[in-house]
Amino acid sequence: MAKVTVRFFKIEKAHQNAPDLDAALKAAFELGDKAADRERQVFDQTLRLERLSTDQTFYAGEVVKKQTDDIPPEANDNGLERLTLSEGGGVGHCIAFRYSVALRALAIQFDNRKVSVNRLLAYLREIDPTYDYRAEPIVRGDAWEKYNRGLPTKLELEIAQPQDLSVVEGKAASVIEATRNLADATNGPVISVTVKMGRRKGSLAKDTIDAILNHFSTGTGGSEDVRRLQVTASDEDGAEVINFLNDLLRESRDIDVPEGDPEGHYERRQRWLKTCFDAHFEYISKVYGSSQVV
Repeated sequence: MAKVTVRFFKIEKAHQNAPDLDAALKAAFELGDKAADRERQVFDQTLRLERLSTDQTFYAGEVVKKQTDDIPPEANDNGLERLTLSEGGGVGHCIAFRYSVALRALAIQFDNRKVSVNRLLAYLREIDPTYDYRAEPIVRGDAWEKYNRGLPTKLELEIAQPQDLSVVEGKAASVIEATRNLADATNGPVISVTVKMGRRKGSLAKDTIDAILNHFSTGTGGSEDVRRLQVTASDEDGAEVINFLNDLLRESRDIDVPEGDPEGHYERRQRWLKTCFDAHFEYISKVYGSSQVV
């Protein structure tokens, strides 16, 4: 069994010269018949587009992170033994995705320990700098409506692997940069931040809290491994805790996958992605429509 979490992202072009994402995926897959021809170094990782197929409506595929160092040993009945790999080989960490051409929306396995959506997009930029996109998380629910009824008095934020955070401009920049600096200084895999009014009356600076929430919910920070993002908003009727992560469009399920069968393993995960996309297609189409070029 494998627990597969699916997240949905709107893919926007970063500039006018960027082709549609499906064209970039197709070009990446056509780099060569041999998988190694499609490999690119993305930061400190080796990534490649392993599979890609299309019915002209959806593109279904898989991106792989190739691990060639710090290889774990095999644990067998006799104890631990060296895991034997072929020359030039490595351990493959696989992420399946499904992209709607009409909606310009991407459903992808969400596991930043393997390949994040930002790393997938960075991989495409390594192939061609004009393949430049940003992923904006698709949300559901009424979190912002509830939040805006009152004023924020408490913010709770927890991020895993915060060294991948990007710096943003504006009110949230100093908070996010401080979080990253703290992670770097302490080598901490998970950082938790809580800011609250305590016994003082009044509220936190709403424009700054707005910027932080935007960054980690619907902005570029939404593709990071955020474990907690909630705010307590208070008005004359009392206080309410609003969990913004609950309103990200996501699905999780334990999938029965065949071990030792990469093709079958992929087909099971891809089938779950299709089920998720089919269930939310009408909502995404109604609320988000097609993308606009910036």
